[in-house]
Amino acid sequence: MPPIVAHKVLSDRRHILTKDADGNVSRWDVLAGAETGRYGKVSMDDMERKLFEARHCPSWFVADNRLGQLSISLEPPHCFNAEEYAQALGYPEATEDAKVNLGKLVL
Repeated sequence: MPPIVAHKVLSDRRHILTKDADGNVSRWDVLAGAETGRYGKVSMDDMERKLFEARHCPSWFVADNRLGQLSISLEPPHCFNAEEYAQALGYPEATEDAKVNLGKLVL
C-alpha cells in the first residue's frame, strides 16, 4: 500500500480525505477507524467540494500523515467538544434528542 502524502478533514469533522503517493484519493471514517471510500485519481479539492456538508461541528481531533499513514490524536479537553445525534450514528432505539459525545465514543 502506497504511503499517504496528504489529508484534509471534511466539514462534518468525522471523515478525512487522503491522497497516497500514487495519487489515489480515499475517505476515512474517524469513528470507525477505517477507509470507507475509494475515489481513484481525482482532485482532493473537487472531492472535498462534492462531499461538503453544511454543518457545524467543533474540531475534536488532530489528524497527521507524517509517517505515511493516517494517525489521529485525541487531546483533552478538545476531544470531548463534539456531539452527534445518536440516531444519525445508527442507534435506532435512541430518542430523537439523545446525543453521543464523539470523543468518548472513540475512546
